[in-house]
Amino acid sequence: MGQIHHAGRVVAAFATLSGAILLAGCGPADEPAEMPPLPVKVVQAEARDLPVYREFVGELVSARHVTVRARTGGILLAQHKPDGATVSEGDLLFTIESREAEERREAARADLAAARAQMARAEADVARYEPLLADEAIARQVYDNAVAAAEAARAAVDARAAALRQAELALDYAEVRSPLDGRMGAAMVSEGALIAAGSTALVEVAVDDPLWVYISPSEADLLSFTQRRRERPEDTERLLEVATLLLGDGREFAHPGRINFADRALDPATNTYRIRAEFPNPEGELLPGQFVRIRLQTDLYRDVVVIPARAVLQVLDQAFVGIVTDAGTVEQRPVDLGPRIDGDWVVDAGIEAGETYIVDGVQKVRPGAAVQPIPAAD
Repeated sequence: MGQIHHAGRVVAAFATLSGAILLAGCGPADEPAEMPPLPVKVVQAEARDLPVYREFVGELVSARHVTVRARTGGILLAQHKPDGATVSEGDLLFTIESREAEERREAARADLAAARAQMARAEADVARYEPLLADEAIARQVYDNAVAAAEAARAAVDARAAALRQAELALDYAEVRSPLDGRMGAAMVSEGALIAAGSTALVEVAVDDPLWVYISPSEADLLSFTQRRRERPEDTERLLEVATLLLGDGREFAHPGRINFADRALDPATNTYRIRAEFPNPEGELLPGQFVRIRLQTDLYRDVVVIPARAVLQVLDQAFVGIVTDAGTVEQRPVDLGPRIDGDWVVDAGIEAGETYIVDGVQKVRPGAAVQPIPAAD
């Protein structure tokens, strides 16, 4: 009997518990849990000056380049500087056989001596005839002939003296000297070769410090810069002056260059405008013939807000940026964009300096949603 009563009490307790569970299940539904703030990467907008650069490809050339030629003919006797040597103006580079020039010089000296003797005799005749003419001891014609002979003799002396100077100059030309400070290339002739005066090229000498680079911006580039200079002369007065040279491995050359020449007209064949930049080369790191890139600052935007392109949400023809409010929610704000430069947008209107905008994750949040701002890396 006791077991029966115990079993009844267990059944009754189970029924009571089941009823409580059923009653709880029939109560009002729980409210859904609130979503946690979505983490987004943000940046604080700041106003700054934004320089704009353009790159052009050009070839390095020597600032001065001379092909050395002989001014007298003969056999090349000696080369006094090795190929590739650094030379100074006036250094002896080559010697050409000069025996013929020496013979011409000696002949010119002899001719000059004979002309001077002739002139002395003619002047002596004039001096002797002059008092006789005063006494009418000789005819006037005899005296006039003597004076004319003396004038001809003096002219002959001048001619022979010029011939001697020319012979001596030809002898000097047998020694070929460097016309400038620079570096020699490889000699174009070898010792023993026959040199023709004025035509045989001996060697090239070029100045390697400084070097020049010619670049050719398009007509559109030139017109764009001219318009900006007209609209904002205070910002563009120094643009297109300082140049940066980029080497083949991407490094910036240590010494900045300057624009030292701009052509007078466009090239109608290529529709480009030729500009020349000059770069110092004191260590000789640059070599003529290298192709390099030249970076020029072509514009300057002052005190503008710049944002990365990934922070912009574009819908049809309107651009939006997610602004994080003080309350920690998202405001989808329309913005007016200026030019796009190197993957960034210049913002003309819509964002003020100091405001926080979403740089990553703007597509994932909706307006009014709560977010957890995380500062983005630079």
